[in-house]
Amino acid sequence: QPRDVKLTKEHIYVLDTNARCLQIFSFNLFRLKSVISRGTGMQVVNPYYFSIDSIQNVIISDCGSNSIRIFNPDFEMIHEIALDTSPMGISVDNEGRIIVICQNFWLHIF
Repeated sequence: QPRDVKLTKEHIYVLDTNARCLQIFSFNLFRLKSVISRGTGMQVVNPYYFSIDSIQNVIISDCGSNSIRIFNPDFEMIHEIALDTSPMGISVDNEGRIIVICQNFWLHIF
């Protein structure tokens, strides 16, 4: 079940909540690869939304683990931020700050 989509200059990224993966497509809709998926070292429990920062890190709100997981452009997890409640919406501002809205309507800025 696709939940979120982002575009970069080179690719289309689609977050699939049910499959627990991030799929990458070319602009002619050819699927290039599936990353950050079940059964890999980059597993997410229940990915909800994601964002991509200016250096192409992928930031995913993971409701199943109450955390924000940050992956580098090679899709290696480089950081995890634990939260007290489920993160929902996520964005990155022009200064690289991660903005998260949680299920209880708390707003966090990292």
